[in-house]
Amino acid sequence: MQYSICRTKNTNYFFSNIPYEIIMNNRIVWVDWIKVIGIYIIVLGHFPLENSWLKPFIFSFHVPVFFIISGYLYKSCVTLSSSWKKNIQTLLVPYLCISFIIIFYNFLRFYSHHSSGFQESIIFLIKQTSAILLGLNNNSWKSLEGVGGPIWYIYVLFFIRLLFDKMRHRNAHTIVCILFLITNYFLCSFNINYPFSILNIFLSYPFFTIGYNIRNHHFKTFEKSRIFLTKHPIINFCFIIISGFITYYISYYFNGIAYMYNHAFGNNLLLFYISALFGSICIFALCQYVSSFRVNMIEILSNGTVLIVGLHIILINYSNYIIDLTSILQSILLALVYTLLFYYPIIITSKLCPWVLGKKTKKSTA
Repeated sequence: MQYSICRTKNTNYFFSNIPYEIIMNNRIVWVDWIKVIGIYIIVLGHFPLENSWLKPFIFSFHVPVFFIISGYLYKSCVTLSSSWKKNIQTLLVPYLCISFIIIFYNFLRFYSHHSSGFQESIIFLIKQTSAILLGLNNNSWKSLEGVGGPIWYIYVLFFIRLLFDKMRHRNAHTIVCILFLITNYFLCSFNINYPFSILNIFLSYPFFTIGYNIRNHHFKTFEKSRIFLTKHPIINFCFIIISGFITYYISYYFNGIAYMYNHAFGNNLLLFYISALFGSICIFALCQYVSSFRVNMIEILSNGTVLIVGLHIILINYSNYIIDLTSILQSILLALVYTLLFYYPIIITSKLCPWVLGKKTKKSTA
């Protein structure tokens, strides 16, 4: 594995380039760290952490940080047809593949726990498939029940990127953000609940826009830039700690748990975005701080975060039957183990069926 060091001129501004940036195979190393640490936090958040300070802390930023980094890495398509083609390949195909794996798992569980017969199991399978296509989350709608799990993120990101490609003017994104925020606020204020994941765009779109603006308006040469860091390690460390503490304090003492999958932002919309942004800043800075550690496993896991986000819930559901988690430390360690367990499945998937990860199939050369 070859690494190159790109040296850039340093400045005294807070949003500045630090002396070097490690680029591995044209990859931004700290982005890989963000994706891996972010997916670990998502896995940890789905462990039974009720009545714990950790749950509101995690739920305040663990999904927003992924929408921000998705906006940061977003590159617009020239035509709408190319946009559809790209987003179908990178998001919709993985969403459907992983969803059907989850459906098959749910089908086996349903068939093994119900004595009603094979016909009822087939009906259950059809309902689950319909729920996936409609983008139902953990809620139910009419006779359909949501498949569950955090795959709603992939579904929502698909439509956000399509919407971004449709709107070319910069101000349009800001106007849409404001309209979405107002709409979501009134829906939650009047307790209007809706089960469809696509409407999670109301909360998620602003985070994607923030990531997009960070890259395009502040860091034109973003591949060589590190944000939220200075040239002083002590200042950087203190900044990370302070950002994390602000996120914890707001989420635990004021805003509560923000269940984004259920279109909920906690007790206050403004506090939700403040805690989410500080938490995301903390993760950004932390990952840029540790990106000098060049670990091949991080790149592999980063390539397969879509697989982890979709299937880790199966491991957690299974472990709940055999392990009695009584402490936060147990959940933290087990979440790390579950994240690392995907290392070899990601390697195998990337070689045999890369389209499951949203990658193109490599053409064999004669």
